[in-house]
Amino acid sequence: MKKTILVALLSSSFLSPAFATPSGITKDNYTDIKKLSEEVKNNPNDTGLLYLLANAYHKNNNTNEEIKIYNKITTMNPSFQYPYLNLGVIYADQGKTQQAINIYKQGIKNSKENKDIYLNLGTLYNQNKQYDNALSAYKAAVGGGGISDSTAYTMIGHTYEELGKKPEAEESYNKAINSEKVDYSSYINLGTFYYKNHRYDEAIKLYNKGLSLPVKDYHKEMMYSGLARNLTKLKKYDEAVNNLNSAIDLSKNNLRKSINYMSLGNAYEGQGKNDDAAKAFETSIKISPKFSDSYYNLGELYANNKQYDKAFEVYNTALNNIDSNKDLIYYGMAKTNEKKGDLIQAKSNYKKSCDLSNSASCDWLKKH
Repeated sequence: MKKTILVALLSSSFLSPAFATPSGITKDNYTDIKKLSEEVKNNPNDTGLLYLLANAYHKNNNTNEEIKIYNKITTMNPSFQYPYLNLGVIYADQGKTQQAINIYKQGIKNSKENKDIYLNLGTLYNQNKQYDNALSAYKAAVGGGGISDSTAYTMIGHTYEELGKKPEAEESYNKAINSEKVDYSSYINLGTFYYKNHRYDEAIKLYNKGLSLPVKDYHKEMMYSGLARNLTKLKKYDEAVNNLNSAIDLSKNNLRKSINYMSLGNAYEGQGKNDDAAKAFETSIKISPKFSDSYYNLGELYANNKQYDKAFEVYNTALNNIDSNKDLIYYGMAKTNEKKGDLIQAKSNYKKSCDLSNSASCDWLKKH
């Protein structure tokens, strides 16, 4: 079992704070709490200034003051959507789900510009597995012809996937792509849907279409990466390597770069270039030392080439470095034990992996 990463980009992360300065507020150069406080003192009814002051408190990690100001703004200017959005994010981050839901509902009631609030509410419901409520919220965000339509259809598709309704999911993803203003993340979601359903040729065609459009580098990187993943499945390793190098050049954060190097390792391994594969996996680990999947792939590469000591060295290093997904590492160790013919130790490691909820290990134990 070769471990690969599926990254379903759910449009943008809706539960991230909307701290961009709203339209109509021009004092976006204010970041100093002391200076802003003086401005607010002189202009106590200026909710734009209050909003900027809340932003400044956010940047200084003073959440209590931030919350006070946002609540004050919702009283002074109930139709202003941004404070509701940010309060919901704060409450959700604090684990106060019901408070987040309540503030979003309040914002929807008071603000005519409430599409983003509906999207945030839907995502909050989605994360708490309240899928019917999520669908209702996302569907309410559709209408008006803006980019929020495409985003909402993307999220509807994702929710249908969670419910196991594949035809409805695919239909929604296609609506997202065919919206008047397209959220290009919808290409990545539909491409991931095709990948998970082994429709690799359709995914490749879709990503190539997406790459011909004026997409931002972030989406372009994800498309190159997704394209390569599908090409690897079709054993078109040379093309996969080329696309992964393009993705790596565009990677803006360590996790994305680490994922792309790991995928590059898989493609090199497919080409039979094991040394290059090992270097790619090692680079992935160096960039993100807590990324369990790269350790697993590197260990499996060594085990497949009967370099068992090196495989165990990689797995033990992983157990010392990573904080999660240790079930995957124990699974890799167990497979390596099995390849060596050490079934007693293999069973022990499968047991450790199963105890951490690894289904493949649990299935092995049932058969042995």
